Amino acid sequence: MKLTNSRILITGGSSGIGLELGKQLSAKGNKVIICGRPEEKPIAAKDFCKLSGYFRSDISDPEQCQGLAYWVKQEHPDTNVIFNNAAIVHRTGFWRNKDIVEMGESQMQTNFIAPVRLIHLLHPVISLNYNALA
Repeated sequence: MKLTNSRILITGGSSGIGLELGKQLSAKGNKVIICGRPEEKPIAAKDFCKLSGYFRSDISDPEQCQGLAYWVKQEHPDTNVIFNNAAIVHRTGFWRNKDIVEMGESQMQTNFIAPVRLIHLLHPVISLNYNALA
């Protein structure tokens, strides 16, 4: 995989591992675009990364995920790498939480379904660009 001079989408790139990944990849000459939940602010990411773009999107919401994919296709059609970094983790005792089923569903939606959906939506663009670089 080519990780220099690429356009890379990082979900969950506003903080934590995604932010550090953005810093490292932008330092290697990549064009980094990130998405984060609507309530997150890309300020930290802008301070540390040379961002090519930022899109507010909760990828666990199918409509927002489709909006992100549309934006990438329109504004960054040369994107050739996706890091599906967005995730949630509930740290609670299983038996002590009455909302455990809802919490599990939200975790599965963000951590599994959303990345599958995003890959499905962007696969034609990513594979075309990746194969052109290979």
